[in-house]
Amino acid sequence: MTVAYTDEQLAGFKAEAARRRRLVAVAFLLIALPVYGVLFSHRQGASLAINSRGWAAVCVAVAAGVGMLCSRIARCPACNGWLGRFRAIPACPKCGVPLR
Repeated sequence: MTVAYTDEQLAGFKAEAARRRRLVAVAFLLIALPVYGVLFSHRQGASLAINSRGWAAVCVAVAAGVGMLCSRIARCPACNGWLGRFRAIPACPKCGVPLR
């Protein structure tokens, strides 16, 4: 069963999908920066405010948060169906709504 959406609704779905893709990019940066701090703080001889175990805890917490965020935003804006991980797909495989 296919639902007929108006052009305005389709444009809204595409805009929401684009916003969610940007959120994934921001989430990637949020996890990449603490990981960078852990990996390169001792090589540069920098004295960080927290030790390696502290940075590792930060990385685990950020990774868990990013994972939960990505599981919520990697969904179709129309049917809330799962779109998969790290995939740039043109349309939802469940309902067929164009996402790009």
